[in-house]
Amino acid sequence: LPLLFLSLISIIKAESTSFSFVGNGFCTTEDGDYYDYLHFDNVASEQQCGSSVYCGRSFVRGFSYNEGTKWCYCFLDDSWISNNAVPADIKDMHGYSPLPFMSGTARGIITSSNEQEWFKCFSNNQFGIETTNLYYFVGDGSCMTSGENNEGGERYNYISYAGVKSIEVCASYCGQKYYRGFSYDDADNCECFFDSSAETTAAVMEWKTLPGYIYSYFENPGRGTITSSDKE
Repeated sequence: LPLLFLSLISIIKAESTSFSFVGNGFCTTEDGDYYDYLHFDNVASEQQCGSSVYCGRSFVRGFSYNEGTKWCYCFLDDSWISNNAVPADIKDMHGYSPLPFMSGTARGIITSSNEQEWFKCFSNNQFGIETTNLYYFVGDGSCMTSGENNEGGERYNYISYAGVKSIEVCASYCGQKYYRGFSYDDADNCECFFDSSAETTAAVMEWKTLPGYIYSYFENPGRGTITSSDKE
C-alpha cells in the first residue's frame, strides 16, 4: 500500500495546554487525597510528559514527572478510568502501563502535592478544553510544497519513527510545535515534517527522544504549508 500523507491545517499545539507548577511530589488535593493515574515509562523529559503525546489532554487533571527514572504520571478524577475508555492512542504508546492505578479518591482541580523530592507536580489549567490537531489528506507519496503549474515543489525535512502502532499515535507525535504535517504507513512507520531553518531544526530535536526514533533528515529546502505530494 502507498504511504498516507497528511498536512496539518489547524494548529493547536501541545504548548496550548497550560500547566502550572504546584510543588514537588505526587499531585494531591488540599486534603491529601490521591488521584487515579495512567503511568508511562521512559518519557524523556518534563516537556514530553506534559505534551499531547502523554498528559496534555482535556480529561487529565495534571501530571507528575521524575527526571531520574523518566516516569510520567497523568492524573485523572476518581472513577474516570472505570467510566471511560482509555483512548487507543494512549494504550498504544511505548511505556504505557496496562494496569492504571484506580484506588485514588480525588476529584477536581489539583491544588497540592505530597512533597516527595523525586517528582514535580503540575496542574492542567485547561482541563476540559479540547486541543485537537486537524489534518486533511494531500496525496500519495512524500509531502511537498507547490511548484509550477500545481506540480510538486520542494521536499521537507523530517524526523522518522518506527513501531508507531496507529495513525492516532503518529498524529500526536507530529502534532507538536513546528511540525507541518506527517506520514504514516501500514508498516507502522511515522514521519513528521518541518521547515528548513536553523531555529526549527534546533526546536524539533527535543522530539528525537520519543520512543521509536530512528532517523532525521535535514537537507531538504521545503518551507511553509504542505500543499502537494510527489504521488509516488
